[in-house]
Amino acid sequence: MTNFASSALFNLIAGQLKSQGLEAAKPIGFEGKTEAVSKRDLLNVAMRSLGPSSIFKIGQALKTVDFDPTLEVLLNACDGHDLIDRWTRLERYFHGRHRVRVIDQSSLSVTLEHFSTDESLPTTGEDLVISGLIASLLQLVGCRQLTVRIGQASTLVMKNDAFVSSDDGWRNLQETGDTRIWQFDWKEEHNQSSAAPSASENDSTSDNDSIVDRITQMLGSDPGRNWKIDTAATIIGQSKRSLQRMLQKENETFQKLLRRSRAEAAASMILSGRSDYAEIGYASGFADQPHFSREFKLRYNMQPSEYRTLAGN
Repeated sequence: MTNFASSALFNLIAGQLKSQGLEAAKPIGFEGKTEAVSKRDLLNVAMRSLGPSSIFKIGQALKTVDFDPTLEVLLNACDGHDLIDRWTRLERYFHGRHRVRVIDQSSLSVTLEHFSTDESLPTTGEDLVISGLIASLLQLVGCRQLTVRIGQASTLVMKNDAFVSSDDGWRNLQETGDTRIWQFDWKEEHNQSSAAPSASENDSTSDNDSIVDRITQMLGSDPGRNWKIDTAATIIGQSKRSLQRMLQKENETFQKLLRRSRAEAAASMILSGRSDYAEIGYASGFADQPHFSREFKLRYNMQPSEYRTLAGN
């Protein structure tokens, strides 16, 4: 897969810049996927015309975006760390050259580094727009009173959900390019939409359901989550070892159920009419496209494209 910025991200950036008086034309030959260089050029122009604070604030537009399958996966995150995990998997899945990695974290904070997998380092504009997107996503999944610091100098750009208006800080970021380290701190988490309710909160399960049924339903409720057996055990009120023994009695393992659940989620998305296989694979929780194709074929004895053809979609 070639390196590209999704049309949704390009349109988000372009739309916000247009609202601030800067027109952004789609590149020649635009067919739904925008070459990363086009996004970079757009942000360079925006940096010169509007300044760094406007670039960081582009992410706030996520609060008004209509349904998008990839965004839905991100917004299903049950907390800030789950969101970061989904974001980094998104970057790996689509083979982005510029990615983020966790360099420090605690229960209510995370420090990220924006890096490159090749010699093409992210620009200041790219650093700011991605850090702004992540800040907005953290707010959307319930991280309250968010504070954001950027760079080795820990320049404060947001405090308790409010943007810092000091021109000196923004100017320093633009002049020094010290923008690749981002520290996010929040004071509490509250996400009503979390797809991982406790067993007692889930009205569709009962004491008569088998452990396999309960785990299968849990996994299917949020296929895009990076499920671990420890998490599943906690949710159903068991220890990891107890859950393993219970599944063993049913001749199952957590990993087998997880692979099956992801393949079934992908099949459901194909039947629903989703057309982008990369998007389907990511939303189903797979680590990459080959993994998606391999597991799907093991489950259905055919590739996703063959399944779609057979289903008449």
